[in-house]
Amino acid sequence: MGDNNTFSWMQIYQELAGKLLGWRDKQNDLIEILRAAAAEGHLVGNLEDRDQKGRRFPLTVMDPFTFFATFNRKVGDKSRLGILKIIKEKVGIESPLPIDFNGLPIMSAMKAWFFSFEYEREKDAISSLWDFATAIVTQKPESVPEDLFGRCLGIRNVGLANLTMGMFWMRPDVYVALDSRNRAYLSSNAIKVSVKDWKSYMALREKIKAKFPGDGWPEISAKAYKASTEDTATEALAPQTARYWMYAPGPRAVYWDEFHTSRIMALGWDNVGDLSAYSDRDAIQRNLQKVYPRKGSPNHDSLALWEFSRVMKPGDVVIAKEGQSKFVGYGIVESEYYYQAQRPHYRHVRRVNWVKRGDWSSGARKIVTKTLTDITKYPSYVAELTQLIGIDGADMSSSNDELLPSKNIILYGPPGTGKTYKVRNEYMELFTDRQAIPTAEDRATELVRDLTWWEVVAIALLDQSGNRAKVKDILDHPIVKARLKLASNRSPANTIWVALQTHTKDDCPHVKYAGSIQPLIFWKDENSVWSIDAKLVNAEMPGLRQKLDAFHKPPAADEPVRRYRFTTFHQSFSYEDFIEGIKPQMGNLEEGQLAYEIRDGILKEIVKEAITNQSKPYALFIDEINRGNVASIFGELITLIEDDKRLGAENRLTATLPYSREEFGVPSNLYIIGTMNTADRSVEALDTALRRRFTFREMRPERSLVPEISGLQIDLRRLFDVVNSRIARLMDTDHCIGHAYFMEITDIHSLRRVFQNKIIPLLREYFYGNPGKIGMVLGEHFVSRLIDKVAFASGAWGIDELDDKEVYSFSDVTELKEEDFASIYAEASPSV
Repeated sequence: MGDNNTFSWMQIYQELAGKLLGWRDKQNDLIEILRAAAAEGHLVGNLEDRDQKGRRFPLTVMDPFTFFATFNRKVGDKSRLGILKIIKEKVGIESPLPIDFNGLPIMSAMKAWFFSFEYEREKDAISSLWDFATAIVTQKPESVPEDLFGRCLGIRNVGLANLTMGMFWMRPDVYVALDSRNRAYLSSNAIKVSVKDWKSYMALREKIKAKFPGDGWPEISAKAYKASTEDTATEALAPQTARYWMYAPGPRAVYWDEFHTSRIMALGWDNVGDLSAYSDRDAIQRNLQKVYPRKGSPNHDSLALWEFSRVMKPGDVVIAKEGQSKFVGYGIVESEYYYQAQRPHYRHVRRVNWVKRGDWSSGARKIVTKTLTDITKYPSYVAELTQLIGIDGADMSSSNDELLPSKNIILYGPPGTGKTYKVRNEYMELFTDRQAIPTAEDRATELVRDLTWWEVVAIALLDQSGNRAKVKDILDHPIVKARLKLASNRSPANTIWVALQTHTKDDCPHVKYAGSIQPLIFWKDENSVWSIDAKLVNAEMPGLRQKLDAFHKPPAADEPVRRYRFTTFHQSFSYEDFIEGIKPQMGNLEEGQLAYEIRDGILKEIVKEAITNQSKPYALFIDEINRGNVASIFGELITLIEDDKRLGAENRLTATLPYSREEFGVPSNLYIIGTMNTADRSVEALDTALRRRFTFREMRPERSLVPEISGLQIDLRRLFDVVNSRIARLMDTDHCIGHAYFMEITDIHSLRRVFQNKIIPLLREYFYGNPGKIGMVLGEHFVSRLIDKVAFASGAWGIDELDDKEVYSFSDVTELKEEDFASIYAEASPSV
C-alpha cells in the first residue's frame, strides 16, 4: 500500500498512544470498543478470560500494548483499517487513517495478549504495562525507570520481541523493534542482539544508529521486512519440500555412535525442561538465562531449541557433522519432538532414520559451529552437500517398515543387547501421541480402567445435581459410557441395576435384595430416583471423589497419549490374566462374604481400545515372552493374531470367550511386540504355534557400542570379544554378554562394579556348580584353584572319590587393578 518511504501509519499510531493514557481507569470501555469492531466482523482476537477450571467469562482488563496488538496481528490490511476506523471514532483521533503499513512488525493472530488468563496472571501485570506505556510515551528514553522494563519482561506472555514491538508501535521515532525479522536483519549486518535489561537495550540502539546513519527505526524495519521477503522467495524457489538441517550430535560428534544406533537425534540444555511447555522462543530464552546464567548470549541456543521443537518436521533431512570440517552421516526425521526425562543427558529428542554414515570432508569451506542450523534457504549449498554425501531423494519417504515388518514381532538375543531399551525408546514412541490434548472420552476411559461397576456408578451419582438421578441419567454419564465401552456390555441397564441394588443400604424400603455387599451407600426413593451417601463416600472412600475431580480438571496441553500396554510373562501368568477371568472382589466385603466378577485381561483391554480408534495403531508389549506358557496364556486365541485372521481381513476369525460369552476378535491396527532372552531359552525351543505366527528380529552384541575410555589402560572392545568367544566355545552364542553391560563403564571403578554386580553373577548362573569354567573365561586373576586342601575328619566315611574334587575361590573384584582385567585377553589370539 503506497510508497515504501511513506510510513503514513506513524501519525495515527503516535496520537493513539498519547490518547490511550487517559483510558487507564476505563479499561472496560476499551474492551467495548473492540467488541464494537468485532460486531462489525473484524478480527480483534479473544475477549474472554478464563478461570482455573477452564470456565470462560468476559474480559475486564486491558493494557495499551494488547490494545495496539488487536490491529497489529496477522489479520489483513482491510481488517486493520476497519478496526482503526472504529477506534478513531470512539477515542477521538484527529489523524487520518494510514495508506500503508510499511515496516510495521506484527504478532501472531492467535497470541496477541500481553498478559495471561486470570488464574495465572501476575498481580501487577496490568499496572506494570500501563506504567511502562506511560513512561515511553511521555518521557525521554534516558528518563524511563529501568525497573519498569524488567518488570514487563518478567510477565509470562510478554518477552523481548513482543515488548519492543509494542514500544515501536507507540513511539516508532524513538524505539527499535526486536522481532524475529528485525533480529535476523541486524544479525546479517554483524550486529549481535543481546538484551537483558534497559541498559543493554539502550546500548543496542546506539550500535544500530552507528551502523545505519540517516535511517530511522521505521526505515530499518522496512528494510528488514524486504530482506525477509526475499529470503522467503528464495526458499520458495528451492526444488525440495523438506527442510535441510545441519546438526552436531554433541561436541565433536561425541554422541554420534549412540544416536545412530538408537535412531534418534537429541539436544542438550536439559535444565530448560520440556520444550512443549513454552509458548514462544522468547520464553525459552528467558529460562535459558535463568538456568544457565554464566553462559553468554542464549540467542543461538534458544533458536536451536525452538526450531528443533516447533519448526522441524517429520520428513526433513538432517546432516550430521563433526567439528567444522567433516560430515558423518545423514538421516530423515521420523517423529515430532518429545522430552525424554529418563535419559541421563540430551533429553530433547526426535526419532531419525539414519540412512547413511561415513566420513566426508567439507574441503576449504568451514562448517558452521552452531548445534542446529536450517540450511534450506541456501539451495546451492544444499545441492552441493546432496552430491557430496549422496543424499537419495527416495529416502525422503522414510517409513517404519524396518521397525514394524509385521503385526507380531519378537526381539530376541543374549542378555544386555538392548531389547527392552529398544522397546522403551523406539517402539513405544511409535504408539505415543505428543503435543496432543486428551479428549474427555480419552480421560474417562483412562479413569475407569481399573474400577468396579459399583465404583463407576458411585462416581456418576456424585457428579449429579443433589447426588440424585434415575438409571437412564446414570447411563448417560460419560464415565459410565466409557466403562460400558470397555466391557462391551450387552445389557447395560441391567448391569447398573445390579450394581445399585447390591450396594443399597439395608433399611431402604424400596429395594429388596438378599445379597447386599459392602459398602452400602445407595438409596432408592418411591419415584425410582437413586441417590448416594456422599458424606460417607467422601469420608471413607476419598479416592472416588479424587477420580471425579481428575475427570473435570482441564487437561494439560502437550500431555502424551499412550496407545499401548506393557506386561511381563512369567511362569504363573495365565489365560485369565491375559484374556479374561473370574476374579474375587478384594475389598468392601463383610466378614464371610465372597463375591466374584469377570475381569478383562491386558490383551482384551487393549483390543477394545484399538477397535474404538482404528485410525491409530496400538500395541501390546510383552517382555520375556518366552518365560510364560504361551499355549496356555493365548489358548484358542493364538490363531486370531495372524494377519489374515484379524478383524476386517480376508479370512477374519472370531471366538466366543468362555466367561463373558462375548465374541472376540483382534483388530488389524494392534501390534503385539515381545522380547525374549536367548540365554533362558532358544528360539527353536519355543512353542511351534508361537514361532510361526511371529516375525523374529535378532539383536546381537554390538562391539562398536562398547566405549573406548581415554585414561583407562584396558582395551574394552578386545576384552568384550575374548569373553564372548570363550562363552560361545563353552556354551553357545545365545549366552554371550551384550554390549549394554559395557556401556555403563567410564573408569576403573565402574568397570569393577559391572564385573562384580552383573558379569560375574551372570557367569555363575551360566556355569552353576562349575566355577572352573568361569576361570576358563576370565582367567586366574578372577578365579583361582585352592592347592592346599584341609583333610576330612578321620573315620570310615567312604569318600575317597572326593579327594580328586577341585575347589575354587573367587577374587575380590573391588581390589583388582587394570592389569588384572587386561589379563583376560592378554593370552588370547589376536584374531579373537
